[in-house]
Amino acid sequence: MDFEFSEQEKMLQAAAREFTQREILPLAMDIDHKAEFPQELCMRIGEMGYLGLPYPSQYGGSDAGYTGYALVIEQLSQASATIGAIAAVSILPQESLFRFGTEEQKCKYLTPLASGRAFGCFAFTEPATGSDPKAIGATAILDETHGASCY
Repeated sequence: MDFEFSEQEKMLQAAAREFTQREILPLAMDIDHKAEFPQELCMRIGEMGYLGLPYPSQYGGSDAGYTGYALVIEQLSQASATIGAIAAVSILPQESLFRFGTEEQKCKYLTPLASGRAFGCFAFTEPATGSDPKAIGATAILDETHGASCY
């Protein structure tokens, strides 16, 4: 098995390293001290194509695959754990749409998320789940009278 990165992956990693050194590292301390969502910087990260790395370009992605995604997240995280986490978590709603969404949903929602024109999130809470979303016990059931309900 070949564990070497492709030339394209090496170029992506180097570009992400240069970008983080130039645009993220100088702001990292300020981002943490302000404790505010750095929207302008996140939009810039989206413009660079770093928010939709694994997804096809037809949905606003970069066609870089999951290895490319991991390489970029690594570089972003070295400059700022906050920015790395924001970029890493952005994949959660995108992955659900990519794997389970209809073509219409992918075009309407995945495209702006993957291209950085919109931001998604992932949230859950139940008393017994802690940080393990697989432990969620709620179930959604379609009820013809009331629509969807959770139990």
